[in-house]
Amino acid sequence: MRISVLSFPAAADEPPSHLNPSPEDYSRFIFQDRCRSTIYAGAGGHGCVSFQREKYIPDGPPNGGDGGSGGGVYIQAIEGMTSLHKLARGGIVKATRGKNGQGKSKGGKRGEDVLIQVPVGTVVREVDRHDPVAAEKRRQKLMKKASNDEELEELGITPIRHDRWVLYPGANPSDFLMTVFPKNPPRRQSIAALEPEAPIYLDLSRHMDKPILLAAGGAGGLGNPHWVSRDHPRPRFASRGEGAKRLELEFELKLLADVGLVGKPNAGKSTLLRSLTNSRTRIGNWAFTTLEPNIGTVVIDNDKGRPLVELEGKVPRKRFTMADIPGLIKDAHLDRGLGLGFLRHIERAGILAFVVDLSAGDPIEELQELWNELGKYEELREMEPAHGESEDDLTWNPPRHGLPELQTEYKTEPAQSKDSLPELLLPAIHTKPWFVVATKCDLPETQERFRTLQDYLRGVEQGKHEHPGGYESGWREKIFAIPVSAMRGENMMVLQNVLAATLSAIVNPASDDPIIQCFDKDLDILRDNIFNNTDETLQLSDAHLRVFPFKNVETCWRRLYTDSSILKACDGPRVDPSAAWLSPVIHLLDKALIMTGAPLREDAVESLLSALQEATKPRVLDTDDEQPDYSSRASKRRKLSPFLPPDAVPAPTLTHPITRVSDPGFDYMEDHIQDVRTPLVITDAVEHWPAMSTRPWVSRDYWLDRTFGGCRLVPVEIGRSYTDEEWGQRIMEFKKFIEKYIWREPSPSNWQDQDQDDDRDPDQTGYLAQHDLLGQIPALRNDIAIPDFCYITPPAPDPGTPVYLKKRQERESERQKNMGSHQAHGEADVEGGSPLPPCEPRDPIINTWIGPSWTISPLHHDPYHNILVQVTGSKYIRLYSPHTPASQIHPRGMEPVTSERRGSNSGPPDSDGDGSTTRMIDMSNTSQVDLASIELSPAESEQWEAMWPGFQQAEYVETVLKEGESLYIPVGWWHYVRGLKAGISVSFWW
Repeated sequence: MRISVLSFPAAADEPPSHLNPSPEDYSRFIFQDRCRSTIYAGAGGHGCVSFQREKYIPDGPPNGGDGGSGGGVYIQAIEGMTSLHKLARGGIVKATRGKNGQGKSKGGKRGEDVLIQVPVGTVVREVDRHDPVAAEKRRQKLMKKASNDEELEELGITPIRHDRWVLYPGANPSDFLMTVFPKNPPRRQSIAALEPEAPIYLDLSRHMDKPILLAAGGAGGLGNPHWVSRDHPRPRFASRGEGAKRLELEFELKLLADVGLVGKPNAGKSTLLRSLTNSRTRIGNWAFTTLEPNIGTVVIDNDKGRPLVELEGKVPRKRFTMADIPGLIKDAHLDRGLGLGFLRHIERAGILAFVVDLSAGDPIEELQELWNELGKYEELREMEPAHGESEDDLTWNPPRHGLPELQTEYKTEPAQSKDSLPELLLPAIHTKPWFVVATKCDLPETQERFRTLQDYLRGVEQGKHEHPGGYESGWREKIFAIPVSAMRGENMMVLQNVLAATLSAIVNPASDDPIIQCFDKDLDILRDNIFNNTDETLQLSDAHLRVFPFKNVETCWRRLYTDSSILKACDGPRVDPSAAWLSPVIHLLDKALIMTGAPLREDAVESLLSALQEATKPRVLDTDDEQPDYSSRASKRRKLSPFLPPDAVPAPTLTHPITRVSDPGFDYMEDHIQDVRTPLVITDAVEHWPAMSTRPWVSRDYWLDRTFGGCRLVPVEIGRSYTDEEWGQRIMEFKKFIEKYIWREPSPSNWQDQDQDDDRDPDQTGYLAQHDLLGQIPALRNDIAIPDFCYITPPAPDPGTPVYLKKRQERESERQKNMGSHQAHGEADVEGGSPLPPCEPRDPIINTWIGPSWTISPLHHDPYHNILVQVTGSKYIRLYSPHTPASQIHPRGMEPVTSERRGSNSGPPDSDGDGSTTRMIDMSNTSQVDLASIELSPAESEQWEAMWPGFQQAEYVETVLKEGESLYIPVGWWHYVRGLKAGISVSFWW
């Protein structure tokens, strides 16, 4: 049985109400705790009418196959999910129908099942259903009551519907007017017995290892051999498959999180969540930084011994969830601030943690104001029923396409109103356990306020003081006040743990660690050199990196360079944002990532950089006790500095545009990639990326935050194109790259003297190209998602194309090399039938491009299939078929290059070559044609024809790739790229 996990292409609107307003686009996309979906099981395939046809057998027996059963819809509650937003975006869930039967007794293929995954704590309630099988049974029962069987037999009429049959191909319905069809009662699949009883009500309160069947697919029709009888020795009909069942279901989260953080805007809830969990919640010094609930998981077991929390008689818990609920302001129950929609989330938290800011004023008054809003909200809930929407809102409005035919005269089940649904019972807010978290407790002026808060809560617990919300039956047992300084304390602990774990791994390398080979497998010499002579060891490994091309450097020297860099970075840092050691430490770790890939230490380096950034963040303090309003936040958004300049160059007129398609399905793209094999522009396929939906990549502040204030190092290509003589590479800070080459700002006086040569040409181009920036900085990796199309099995290059010939040559060289090794051992070499290398990358190779307008990638081809996504900006792209003759495309060959020009192939990009080292590299994947010059001077057509004969007659396709659009480039296609506007692109090679 094949099951596909559910994915949804679009969002669906919900009916608004006063207590459940329809969220805006940002909150609807990110978080959803309630939604309604229409579920379709797959219809059964039809049986086949067929007869055996062979020589000397004029009237063969029937051999039509049965139709396949339709796919079912399953549901599964899993841990780790925290929202229903994926289900809410889709609105309609459909399993595929079964395939029709075929001749020669071939049965149809079963439809594909669909699996709906929801968070643990989801309640599923049925609103409406349509069951064609039950409708048919009801119809037949009514016909039996209408007249008896004897009268029907005398008239030659049977109570059977002819539209339940498939007739012989080519036959007219009139040929069967006098045919007495056999009885064809509706059938169900045997697995339909596993469906829950109607109406469906499921409380999925635990993790499920196996899914539950919601709706079984329709049974497939029977082929004509099943209908052989005395009256029909050669039946010319077969039964149709049963129709698809439709369910309209309501999904609602009963439990949002174990602990809900409740507080005013800017009280420190998001900072607390980041400190206690691995959540990447946004933090800012303004009101309403959190616009939707953020969920994090707190781990209370380090998996190295006994759980940290044990309850007698119960299974020890290893983790719990915590929700950062958007801030409440005064009169929030009147729909002010972010509205009542987020007050509902507080009802769905098991324990309430009230977060009060000790530096903002009286914490007792702040706590009472929070409870006052919750109390008034509870009063509204009592006055207006929880399911007070009108029945009209619950009426199922069928979509325009893809619906089964509804039979109004035989309705299977009456539509249920909202009031008739089982009510979602939740405990009253004032009866929930609660405690207080006091933030910013490390400030001198907050100490006395915290002691006052402790005395007040102690009085509430003992009954001396009234409950903060004024409830006589409110929770009063064990009310704690916990002082925290989330911005400093927790991150220091994380940094210390990461340092200890990393150093421990370096001291005790594994027996199969390649680093042991550096000193003839002598661990004592290795430890002595790394720990006592770190600088000399780093220079030794760096020298080995520069001698050979990167692909030929032994792994042991890359490992030695990485561990030496880590040790030098960990040598006595003092956590202080203004310390002079911070930038050198960041540069050491980044160089290890860029120059060696940090083998076996990539996770450790990333953890060190992440913990270091969190621990050295400057403390953010409020300077104004007045609460800023939401309008001031909006104006602040408009004042954020843009990441890229708005300069643009005109786009050329397209004469041979590439075909464009909007958000194609997986099957469509699979057919296109496997069979059509031409470039294709894909629109509306990456709108769900955080980089596209919330648009963080257009903000310079966002990039500086993700790159450690711009101190992270990146390899920058300097020059218009890598085919130019003056082209080179350099490793520099990200902030410097943006200021110098993207915005072209004048060089400040504190920049190092090594850049004086670059300053002579203020218009020099610099760009970041084909660098795994998202792998180097994992925080940016969360802003994108790998397109599903990258998991389509890629076809091999077309025979005769340059990539095909290059791969065959490489494999032949490898075969000759292995043949010599095999013959030396008396073994025969067996050559496989495929001319291509057998190993292809399992996961897509992700690279990032950032550059200004007029940055050029010369005409070249790549050995992989490619999906290029334009996140910001725009590009002009021209492509030529891989079958274009070499006499027209003019490929380069083996060319000499010095370390200054292509230094990245022989060492680090900023290596200090003497300019005399020359070696040959294969440039056959790049054309000699300067297409940029042809674009700029089309009038010089005769000159270009003389330089590159036949090129201007070569056929090509072209496009302007805009923001949010993707371009599929098949393997081996020659392509030329020119930036029209400063932008960011992400490419996926597979």
